[in-house]
Amino acid sequence: MQIVAHFNLDPDLIMKNHGLDEGGYVQQVIDSECLRYMRPYVPMQIGTLAISAIVGTAIYGPGKIVQSTPYARYLYYGELYVDPYTGKGCFYDPRTGRKWSRPNTPKVPSGRPLNYSTAVNPLAGSHWFERMVADHGADIGKAAAAAAGGRFEQ
Repeated sequence: MQIVAHFNLDPDLIMKNHGLDEGGYVQQVIDSECLRYMRPYVPMQIGTLAISAIVGTAIYGPGKIVQSTPYARYLYYGELYVDPYTGKGCFYDPRTGRKWSRPNTPKVPSGRPLNYSTAVNPLAGSHWFERMVADHGADIGKAAAAAAGGRFEQ
């Protein structure tokens, strides 16, 4: 006896059913886990930079984390920019606590790393996303695999 079967598999439908489509459930889990694990690595004084990642990535699923503060890039790369003439990052008045730079003077990279306060986040520093992935990449992979109904193997 011979049995003949024909299967019409739709790969896009299979991917969607497992949450693996673009912006699907698995990508949303990955984005959420990245934000959760990244928070202790982000430099923090009052939390604006950390919160900006949540606000900037309001729609989970695109696979893109956006930190939308004006100084995010500066802190992420962690290099001190200075006045090309004075070699200072800024001027400071200890009497008033005011800091300022010379107007209309673009700063240049100094080659010196920034110093990050670790009072709030002990892991704070530059390149926080890469450091977080190095420490928690397997945890994120396990969460993604579980969301897809699979298993994670390193």
